[in-house]
Amino acid sequence: MTIVRPTRPWILAAFFFIAFIASRGCFAAETTDEYQKKAECLFNFAKFVQWPAHKFSQPDAPFILGVIGTDPFRGLLEEAVQDQRINDHVVVVKHITSMEEMRKCHLIFVSRSESARLGPILAQVRGENVLTVGETDKFLSRGGIINFVSIDNAVRFEISESAAHHAGLKISSRLMMLGIASR
Repeated sequence: MTIVRPTRPWILAAFFFIAFIASRGCFAAETTDEYQKKAECLFNFAKFVQWPAHKFSQPDAPFILGVIGTDPFRGLLEEAVQDQRINDHVVVVKHITSMEEMRKCHLIFVSRSESARLGPILAQVRGENVLTVGETDKFLSRGGIINFVSIDNAVRFEISESAAHHAGLKISSRLMMLGIASR
């Protein structure tokens, strides 16, 4: 029997990422907590996005993952990123209390509680190299980059490649393949 080995290391990494997401991340049935899956997905999204070098003020600056609005994770997000790194940057979760804090983040999760303020929130980070992730209808049409949706009792996500481009972010084609077509 001949074993075929991938010639490029990223092929193997992509396989394991897809297997992880498919088995327990964003596509698993909602038998476990929805926000546990979303927390895992947020961390994994960050691994497949490239930020401009200037977004990190120092080489040892942390990767800041902000939560805006009512925190639905109840500590699950902090657990998911504990002792984790994104491109050699320690991951720090911050609960955002002011519009100015959002611009310092690399990724912000906009809670459902903020659906009425979605326009001003997304306007505040436009052009600031921030990956915006939400969970409300029309999140992408308002300028968000990634939106969680529930399909057949599974947590899935849709991606706006044009919003990512406008934010100055490069999303890996491997992550783009996992997203669903925008509704």
